[in-house]
Amino acid sequence: MRPVLPQIVVALALLTPPHTLAVPPTGANTAELLSVLNKDHEEGKRLEAFKKLEALSAIDARQVCRSITDTSAAVRAQAVRVGEPLAATDPELELRLLALAYDKSSLVRLQMLRTLPTLRHPHAQEVLLYVISAEIENPKAWPLAIVALNGRLGPHIQALSSDPFWKKQTPGRQGFLEFAANALRETGAGDSFTSLLELISDDETSRPRWMRLALLRGLLGQFSGTERPTALKALHLTQIPVGLRPLLASKDSVIRKLIKAPGALLSWPTQP
Repeated sequence: MRPVLPQIVVALALLTPPHTLAVPPTGANTAELLSVLNKDHEEGKRLEAFKKLEALSAIDARQVCRSITDTSAAVRAQAVRVGEPLAATDPELELRLLALAYDKSSLVRLQMLRTLPTLRHPHAQEVLLYVISAEIENPKAWPLAIVALNGRLGPHIQALSSDPFWKKQTPGRQGFLEFAANALRETGAGDSFTSLLELISDDETSRPRWMRLALLRGLLGQFSGTERPTALKALHLTQIPVGLRPLLASKDSVIRKLIKAPGALLSWPTQP
């Protein structure tokens, strides 16, 4: 899933001199720190200078634009973080931050998962899904992705699981779908639970078996990995889920076993 952010726009965002942006306040200490940040060859010194300049409120949009091209992933990640509030009133900076979705560093992409929900650009959500896919084999990205998708978790689980990129099973894709489906369950939103259950039970679905099992395990808290939730909420539904009966009658013994396992953790007015 690659966002429709035109490559020429990305190139312009990263290469065009940020001449329209303001110049930070100057002073003896600030000027010295800026010199270290922009010219010193040691990554540690540049990172320390960046943090000191931030404490002095001497990092503006112009410097963020310069720092997001730093050779150090740590400096780039810090620049993305500091650029969040500035991008709210600076479309040029916002576009430059969006381009960091293509950064090769996991450190930068993890910061992008925190930053993208704050951006208002029309492509921000699409870029977010791309970054999630790029970091999917990294379990550290999963909770950040869940927070970033807050309020839209159900639709985005369906969107990701429908993407051709996700057809091939990998440990990261399976783990994330279990993690995300369980997070949806933990919200206690019966409607979202039911919708995802219907998606899993649809015999006509184009989703492969491993994916449907991953979503089902996540919904029911039956993780395939070594980690298990410490406590699961009982989910009280207003009616029998439409997708439940087909799963109880499934020819797949693994599905039948999973759907029966939760017992009292699932309840509705009339048990089937």
